[in-house]
Amino acid sequence: MFTVLGREELADAAAELAFKRGESIDRDAVERAIDDAISEFALVSVEREQTNGADQDPHRRLSRLAVGPTAFPRLPDGAADLPHILEIDGNRAIDREAVATAVEERLRRDAARAAADGDDDRLETLLDVCFDVDVWAGVDTDDVRADIERALE
Repeated sequence: MFTVLGREELADAAAELAFKRGESIDRDAVERAIDDAISEFALVSVEREQTNGADQDPHRRLSRLAVGPTAFPRLPDGAADLPHILEIDGNRAIDREAVATAVEERLRRDAARAAADGDDDRLETLLDVCFDVDVWAGVDTDDVRADIERALE
């Protein structure tokens, strides 16, 4: 729906959805949920040039969150009104190739760290992520999968 959102914008969106449903929300729980989604590759942290505003440095880079390879492709109920409610502009294009590269690099780092730590649970999770990344980003992760499988033996 948004292509990318800042962390605070995503937390605001969660708060708005909760409000629309007549529910309250714990901002700390939202922050933990965002961290979990990043850890599980449902969200991907990407850098994006800041280009809004004539007085701002056009080369300044902002960290944004994009939908990752393990996210479910369904919008939450009530989300259709969020762009208007949050007043988020629609011009948030990102370079999908750059996002794919960032995901692949992070997958490789996470797999190497989990193998070095002997963290079999994380390795199993990352093995599943490899398949999602292959389809989502068109990236060949055969070598990462092979490294993970060797570490799990």
